[in-house]
Amino acid sequence: MKRQESNYKKEFIYKNQTGSIISRKEFFSLWKLQIYDLLKQLERSGATLILSTPIPTWINLDISRCEMPQWFSILNNINCEKNKSTIENEYKSILEFMNNIEAEKKGIYIFNTLSALCHNDKCLFRDDTSELYSDTKHISNYASRNIIGPKLVDLLNSIQKVKTNR
Repeated sequence: MKRQESNYKKEFIYKNQTGSIISRKEFFSLWKLQIYDLLKQLERSGATLILSTPIPTWINLDISRCEMPQWFSILNNINCEKNKSTIENEYKSILEFMNNIEAEKKGIYIFNTLSALCHNDKCLFRDDTSELYSDTKHISNYASRNIIGPKLVDLLNSIQKVKTNR
């Protein structure tokens, strides 16, 4: 399931509220404005919002070679990995925006999915137990239950402690 990055980006058509096609940059600007509007409403109501950072994607990679090896294909497998800093650079504008709103607004928390999934500046497609991704763009049930879930519960508990101590 190899796919060229340029084709991947062409799959997305960005539209504004009236249905007109806009650029990716214009869409991101509109998204930020909508997030700020949502934050104002949440602040008035005293609600809490958790935003999750983007996850690594595995576009341009034959992920069938990354999966847990079977006895008959052990020589065909590779250990697929990406540098965390490369992914952070890819999502730099989104991560900066998220960090800024977390610093500016009360009741906004960022769940750093990259930190949960990546260790020692390496993001791996699989660990010693199982695949962390079910395909090129989605985390697996294993990663959801065993990596993301526990760290998200920790964040929820820390938010609850902050609210309790107010």
